[in-house]
Amino acid sequence: MNPQTVFVDPLLTDVLVGYSNDELIADLLFPKVAVQKESGLYFVQDKSNLIAPGSTKRALNGSANRIKGALSTDTYTLEEHALEEWIDDRILKTYDAPFDPRRNATNRLAGQMAIEKENELISILAAASAGSNSVDVAGAWATTSTDIRAALATAKNTIQKATGVRPNTFVIDRLTYDAIISNTIFSGVFAYTTNRTEENMRKMLAEYFDVKQVLIAGGIKQSAAESGTGSFLWSTKGLAYLLYVAETPAIEEPSAGYQFYKPDMIGVDVRREEGAKSEVVRATDMFVFKAVVNDAIFRLYDTIQT
Repeated sequence: MNPQTVFVDPLLTDVLVGYSNDELIADLLFPKVAVQKESGLYFVQDKSNLIAPGSTKRALNGSANRIKGALSTDTYTLEEHALEEWIDDRILKTYDAPFDPRRNATNRLAGQMAIEKENELISILAAASAGSNSVDVAGAWATTSTDIRAALATAKNTIQKATGVRPNTFVIDRLTYDAIISNTIFSGVFAYTTNRTEENMRKMLAEYFDVKQVLIAGGIKQSAAESGTGSFLWSTKGLAYLLYVAETPAIEEPSAGYQFYKPDMIGVDVRREEGAKSEVVRATDMFVFKAVVNDAIFRLYDTIQT
């Protein structure tokens, strides 16, 4: 292959960077932090400010008591992710303006890469909450009179006692959302609300549960076979997470998790494959998800039973 036939397309790169799917929440839940190197250190947590000091009193002519911080670190190593799609010249010739086969290919690539990213997030969250910060709700949230807010209060207190911060993000899968809005206790909150769009309902849920944001994870994936049926990415029996997500993402700020990425590695390039009479559109990204503070993640599973 002649290297001169490969070029990075800035417009297609903008399509890749700007791709969004409201049902996929990975970029919202684990804030993106740009890094300059493919591997390095990030700060995990500092609980020293929660420790009761021996004393803060200073005697006349005496020295102040000295404390020692306990800021711990961990390492990250970015991973390169790439997909490509071949477009035969005969297909290229069938497109009429304003349709663009390269843009369409980029959207497909971005969509599939986003699904893989969502799967990675799901696995990381499950591993981070595999200990005591997880509870089986035993399908109770499908009972219309269940006090869901009381259940969340217990999870909130667990996170705050472990980390010193109050959780600010509530994540529910699509099935759990359907169960909550059918809950008779919650229904009184929006009984006189005419605007029942999902966006407004999320705002009302955030106020009801006293969190900054509510995210609904409703991503769908098909099986590899074209005739395969779709399934929810997150759960088939109901799943919810309560987390503290840093409001000002930074490598030294504690958070449930981060997505470290290298901005200069994000791009879409196009090359010719003359032997196949095709153009190849390739999308590339470089990132890694890290659960930074496991104690800032609480999982409630089997919210409903199907």
